[in-house]
Amino acid sequence: MDTIQQRIEQIKNAFFESNSDFEEAVGLRKNTLSNYINKNSKPSSDILEKIVTTLDVDAMWLLTGKGNMKRSERPLDFESGKELFLLCKELVNVYNQKEKLISSIVSKVKEMEDCM
Repeated sequence: MDTIQQRIEQIKNAFFESNSDFEEAVGLRKNTLSNYINKNSKPSSDILEKIVTTLDVDAMWLLTGKGNMKRSERPLDFESGKELFLLCKELVNVYNQKEKLISSIVSKVKEMEDCM
């Protein structure tokens, strides 16, 4: 079974070319990743949280190895679906407002043409 340190290394290999790129993206001090991988030191919960939130990694996968590495690979749950619905609804409202505005502008341009 993989360890957390091995899964962190998998994340690094999947998304970054170097340890320093990973460390910079997550906000770690230099050589921190090497310590996790080579010296088998364990990351703190704060570091695990940074990895999960910064890189959109699934926390369950990071802790246990079960599931998918990326959160976005999970099926859409109810809350995510609700959020997506609300965003789509907002987009439709913006589109409708744009259509009303365009219609109003076309009407005004026609009025101006008639006066000229």
